[in-house]
Amino acid sequence: MMQLLTVQEAAAKARTSIRLLRQQIAEGQKPAVTRLGRGRSRILIHEHCLEDWIRSRTSDGSLSA
Repeated sequence: MMQLLTVQEAAAKARTSIRLLRQQIAEGQKPAVTRLGRGRSRILIHEHCLEDWIRSRTSDGSLSA
């Protein structure tokens, strides 16, 4: 089952700020996202894609829990 995270949840998991994650999403430097609604839509991030994205940005390729 695909788990979706809010921007707040994803930022906490990635150990980054909500503001920085939103900026990266806006610039296209982000994990896969789903937008719900029109205009100012709700953004949900696919958890497995977030984990892959984090892994690709760590020096040893591992996730720390």
